[in-house]
Amino acid sequence: MEEYVVEDSATIRSYFVTSSSKYVLYTRLGNCKSSKSCGEIVLFNIEEKKTTVLNVKITIPQSDLDFALNFVSLIDAPQILFNQERTKVTKLPWIVLNTGRSITTISFDELFTDEINSHEWHVDNNRDCITSFDCKADNNGNINVFFSTRLGNLYYIKFSTAFKKWCLVKRFDDFANDSLTCVSFGHSGQKNSQWEDRIGDIDNVLLSSLDNHLRFLVRQKGIEYSAENEILYSTFKVDNILTSADYQVVKSRSPKSFTSICCGNVTNLGCTVYKRTNRGEWIFLTFLEKPVDEKETVLTVNCQIVPGSQESEVVIYSGSENGKLYEWTLNWKEIIVIDKKTHTVGGEGDVISNLMCVNDFIYYLVNSERIGRIM
Repeated sequence: MEEYVVEDSATIRSYFVTSSSKYVLYTRLGNCKSSKSCGEIVLFNIEEKKTTVLNVKITIPQSDLDFALNFVSLIDAPQILFNQERTKVTKLPWIVLNTGRSITTISFDELFTDEINSHEWHVDNNRDCITSFDCKADNNGNINVFFSTRLGNLYYIKFSTAFKKWCLVKRFDDFANDSLTCVSFGHSGQKNSQWEDRIGDIDNVLLSSLDNHLRFLVRQKGIEYSAENEILYSTFKVDNILTSADYQVVKSRSPKSFTSICCGNVTNLGCTVYKRTNRGEWIFLTFLEKPVDEKETVLTVNCQIVPGSQESEVVIYSGSENGKLYEWTLNWKEIIVIDKKTHTVGGEGDVISNLMCVNDFIYYLVNSERIGRIM
């Protein structure tokens, strides 16, 4: 069943659905008096159908409009409180977003006060721009962020919620030969998971890039990562571009020994699917084709992968530029597509992008105008 969750007359740039499926946090473009654009953050209560425009404005230069506010997240970081009787751990919500030239954190609680402080980590190259990020809180109350750039660089930074300071953990210069388009920690589709299960170290990172490579980082020790590099088909044409990637761990013996299923969305073709074995080998499984009526050019069309109903199954979702949301159920052991569904969630020519799996719902953005979901 399809339903619209949010409709907005302004341009929606990105959104995030909380793990309870109760709130949608989204960014949109407003109007400034100057030549620059203004970004706004909006909180929508799904149950009460209540919209709250949060008390923060983000100034965006025209040169950064392509990527500014294209990713946003709401993350609960642990705060440890000590007293004479016992130690108490509480959750502090933080907003993390991409302004184009910086990764910015804002305390969610401060948004309802008169004093709002934003904390920014800027890219050090004026010609570069942030294209994507993913984030995760650790047990010490830090927010860890991997972000990618237009010039093919990758950064690992950390924000201390206790001291309100950023620090650089690791920089991967010239990580790719072209723009990196997507960073994924592979935590999509975690159904009804506990908060404690969603914090910890970053063991694996999957990245996609415009040179049609999937790159996989596997943590070895501390902050040292090994990089696995898989080029997609050499038969790709000029209009076949890898726009995004996601993965799902299906077997795990240790942080270094695991099996995952990785998918990548390719324009004018569909989704490519690989298996990464526990020995670090990459095996091509299948290609999931989508019908293409008109040439696809939008880079925000993405894919998501979640566990299926059986241990040997995964479910892959992909957006489109024809108003359709595609769904495949794949038996990755037998390499058989068990089921395929096509959901019409928009009109002909509508762009379906920014997919996000939360509990039993798959959320999507239609033409930067409305956020919908199917169950």
